[in-house]
Amino acid sequence: MARATTSPKHSVRPVPPRKRRYRERSGLAAALDVVGERWTLLIVRELLRAPRRYGELLEALPGIGTNLLVNRLRDLEAAGVVARVLARSPQSAVAYELTDRGRALKPTVDALQAWGEANSDPRDRRMSGTETRAVLQGGAAST
Repeated sequence: MARATTSPKHSVRPVPPRKRRYRERSGLAAALDVVGERWTLLIVRELLRAPRRYGELLEALPGIGTNLLVNRLRDLEAAGVVARVLARSPQSAVAYELTDRGRALKPTVDALQAWGEANSDPRDRRMSGTETRAVLQGGAAST
């Protein structure tokens, strides 16, 4: 008896939504295409301080979702801003560090930090997770 064969339908993976881009050809629009998404510059700020493991980034950025952190790190890696590296002891694990292109954002991040401090209501400012831990441990919070 012949077995009925049905051709399996092609499994289609959902296409991730395309990143929105500006319809403008300017340096600012190009920069925002890379670092303009929510949380991205905060991730860069943490990596400017030191290379971090995924869990360390998650802890330093209270409120960021795990899937969002993964997506932002992938986007930054694809843009050449972040590199995945093998972390040193105590155990070998993947860490994230800024590339030269990523470290070039330091003056911009510093300028935005200063602008935000000068132009925001002090009641609206919150410390980063790293700064909060430093204060709780008796250290000084520096930005």
